[in-house]
Amino acid sequence: LALVLFLGHLVRQIRIETMLEHVSSDIDETAHRMLDRLDDTPDHDFTPFPPPDASVVTARSSGFLVEVDEQALLAAAAEADAVIWIDRPVGSDIVAGVPVALCWPADGTGGSFTDERLSRLRECVSGALSTGIERTATQDIAYGLRQLTDVVVRALSPGINDPTTAIHGLNSSSATLCELAGYRLGRRPIRDDDDVLRVVLARPDLPDLLDLVCGQPQIYGASDPTV
Repeated sequence: LALVLFLGHLVRQIRIETMLEHVSSDIDETAHRMLDRLDDTPDHDFTPFPPPDASVVTARSSGFLVEVDEQALLAAAAEADAVIWIDRPVGSDIVAGVPVALCWPADGTGGSFTDERLSRLRECVSGALSTGIERTATQDIAYGLRQLTDVVVRALSPGINDPTTAIHGLNSSSATLCELAGYRLGRRPIRDDDDVLRVVLARPDLPDLLDLVCGQPQIYGASDPTV
């Protein structure tokens, strides 16, 4: 009896509908944890772009960017009286020694850091960016949508040709996108207690996520009207 119950549970877990539900739930949890609702936070429309002479910060290690320590970045920027611009969103594949961030003095006078301060700031920024061998849903807003899109694309491949599964995946993606539209997407400015801009994080905006969900499926499913 126990074996029968276990096999029944296993069958339910490996059903595509169950898997899609789990992925969608992970996306909702990540969004709730990492993003602000549009109605809950003030909208700082103006986010300055890095000046031409901004200092470059390179990645310490290779792999997927899996986590950004926002509080460590905020503390480092406040200590150096700097603005830190993280150029790569969580989920990006980065290579050691390649630029991932920029920083510049927050006073806006066009000055520069001392060598010692710049070296310490670079060390703090690099240490706040964690890499791994695979993407995770911990902070990666787009990871779940990538998984849903992979299901759709595989279902549309000539070797499988399963438009029903593709439609299930697209329905899950559509519902998730509608939910994400209620959050503040795109670059995330982080300000200190004095409302001074200290950190700008790269994050996908709604057009980025829409392109992720629709780009490949609209190519591979172009010949199927139901898709």
